[in-house]
Amino acid sequence: MSRTRYTPLSLPNKAIWADVADASAERKEHNDCAVRAVTIVTGLDYQTVHAAFIEAGRKPRKGTPRGVTREACKRLGYQWEPVQVRAKTAITAERDPVLRSGRFVVGMTRHLAAMVDGQLIDHTKGKRKRINGAYTLTPIAAVERQHVPIKPIAQTNTQMSLL
Repeated sequence: MSRTRYTPLSLPNKAIWADVADASAERKEHNDCAVRAVTIVTGLDYQTVHAAFIEAGRKPRKGTPRGVTREACKRLGYQWEPVQVRAKTAITAERDPVLRSGRFVVGMTRHLAAMVDGQLIDHTKGKRKRINGAYTLTPIAAVERQHVPIKPIAQTNTQMSLL
């Protein structure tokens, strides 16, 4: 039986994970993988993200349903958008070309993890947890800007005569 090799977390990613884990421990939180993943992907502080999850309906020290996660992201000003990936497990996620650059929340069986520039920042790194999907968190202001129709400028009679 061959052992699977994986890359350990790089020092900056270890520091990120440690900071988020410490903030979680201060609140005596458990089963807060969704809060941790959104904190890492958005770059916001843990307390702000945790408060948004509580407002969206998350119960302390309990798991978080995906609908509550989407609602919390909306409250934080981000839109939850699915991304098509080929990776099937946490081990193969780091090799997926779609996940090589950018920030993603990776949905696994009963778990969410953060993926930043091809590095899984989570305790599941190197484990065979099945991936159910990947999502980007796009700022809502940027999404709204993309969908705003451009209105033509109305021409007055004097402008038309000049043409």
